[in-house]
Amino acid sequence: MLTTDGDRYSAEERNALILLKKCTLEAAIIREGALNGYRNQLIILANDLKRVPVWFYTNNPNIALVQVTRPNTRI
Repeated sequence: MLTTDGDRYSAEERNALILLKKCTLEAAIIREGALNGYRNQLIILANDLKRVPVWFYTNNPNIALVQVTRPNTRI
């Protein structure tokens, strides 16, 4: 869990994000089976986009930003 402002990550948090970004850029494409042609997926959840540093997702063709609204808890 990233707990600080996106511009003020600790060295440990920054290193973890750098490793995750490297994994998204170097992920191998699955060559056989039902998932042929796909890559493993990494899903990062954040309360708002400001929690994820811009350098993590810009110029990365393997990352898609998806905005999801909060579920309605009233039934």
